Amino acid sequence: MRILKQLATVIIVIAVVFIALLFLVENDTPLTIDWFFAQTALSTGTWLLLSFVVGALIGLLSASTLFLRLLNSKRQLKKALSKSELALEKLRHSSMSR
Repeated sequence: MRILKQLATVIIVIAVVFIALLFLVENDTPLTIDWFFAQTALSTGTWLLLSFVVGALIGLLSASTLFLRLLNSKRQLKKALSKSELALEKLRHSSMSR
């Protein structure tokens, strides 16, 4: 089953790369972006693909901050749980020894 998932992932990645390349080839109209200090001329497909990649990277960055906060919260909760379990064991042993 694991090999099947890996194969499906590879096929999907190859398909996405192929579609992106077709997109770049078909959208070859030049588009000039005027930055305040320079101009950059690339094809329309390249600009759209670049904007998609930049947006995906920004999304991954924002998701990673949330992921790191959740990992920190999980670590704190595990620490609190172990302290509570130790306190519970102490209570059990103290009530049994009476």
